[in-house]
This record gives sequence, C-alpha cells and structure tokens, in this order.
Amino acid sequence: MTAPATILGIARGGASAFLRALAVPALARALRARADGLTATVVELAARAAIRGAVATLGRLPKGSPARAYTIRGLDGSPYLDRVVLPRVLGHRVVLHRIRRADAEPWLHDHPWRTARFLILSGGYDEERMTPCGYDEERMTPCGRHSRRARVARSLRRGDVNRIDLGELHRITRVLPGTCTVGLLGERCAAWGFLVDDRDLVPAPIYFARVGYASQGGDP
Repeated sequence: MTAPATILGIARGGASAFLRALAVPALARALRARADGLTATVVELAARAAIRGAVATLGRLPKGSPARAYTIRGLDGSPYLDRVVLPRVLGHRVVLHRIRRADAEPWLHDHPWRTARFLILSGGYDEERMTPCGYDEERMTPCGRHSRRARVARSLRRGDVNRIDLGELHRITRVLPGTCTVGLLGERCAAWGFLVDDRDLVPAPIYFARVGYASQGGDP
C-alpha cells in the first residue's frame, strides 16, 4: 500500500486503523533505529513519504472529514511546517509534522494544549526552553517573572520524545534535514502566544497582526 493510500485509510478508518497502520509500527521502528542504521533510513523515508502524500491526498477529502492537512508558511512565504491532523486516539489529537526549518521569530512561544508529546521519527532539532515561575489556571496564562528564568538549550534526535506541557515555552533554533514527528495532543484549554522580550506573553493573533502575518491552517 502506498503512503497516500495508507493515510487516506487512516483518515477514514479512525483511531484503531491509525494504531494498526502507523503509530505502533512507527514507534517500534523509531526505537530500533537507535541501533540499526538501515532501519533508521527506512523510518526517515517512510515518515517523509507519508507526510508528503497526506498533504497532497487529504486536501481531496470531503468537507467534515476527521482528518486534514496543510502547510504553514512564514512571512517570506517559505514553507515552515507540514501538518497532518488525524482522528483522535483515546481522547488525544494525533498530528504528523514535517518540520522544514527553525522558528523565524526570536521569541519563545507556548502551546495551547494541557499536554503534548512529540516522538521524533527522523532527523531532529535543537531548541531553547523556559518554564515560567507559575501558571494562572483561571486565566490560562503563564504568570510570574519570566525574565528571571534563563533559556535552556537542548538537542533532540530520532527516537527522543519532546514533552511540552501547559505553560512551558520553547523555540526551535536548528532543524536537521528530513525531520518528522508524530504527536499526541491533550485537551486544548488555552490561547497561545509569544514571550516578547522574554517578559510579556503576547497572544498569537495580536503578535501576528503586529508583524503583518496571516496565520494559515489553524490549530488542531
């Protein structure tokens, strides 16, 4: 079965088809890839082909389909991220990402989900992280003096899992060629934005309006 056909079947078949056709095999291959160079190559090629095929194929699905795909572009029009949104699995939204390049903005950003886990299927990236002093659960926004929290740099590679929970901020600074991830996203329970000057969290729509950027595709 070709990669586009596999993704199309996943979109139509729901969570059980996703687990059988992609999630479990991909996880097993990614773990074996740490010690097996041949398997690593297979994982990278399979992940890239699946995401490319999904972006092309899911655009032809009927409106209201449980899956969709789109490419997010930067201010200069260059591709930043290919995103494939798949049906929910055990209450979590499943996403496939092909990360094309590093974050262009100089500021860290947070995510709108209570929990998020990203397994790196191929390639890898370097990132900066920052955890705020606290989180305002009523307003669903980070609180405390962010400026007293230093940015922490780290590298993630094939087989690693990146955990980004509500209130944590990050920025991808370098992306290896062919980087693809599969993610499980928890409840969407907050807005998201950029920590401008490492101090003020500016909501994404306001920040994008300031810099003249029109967001594409929406969030999962």
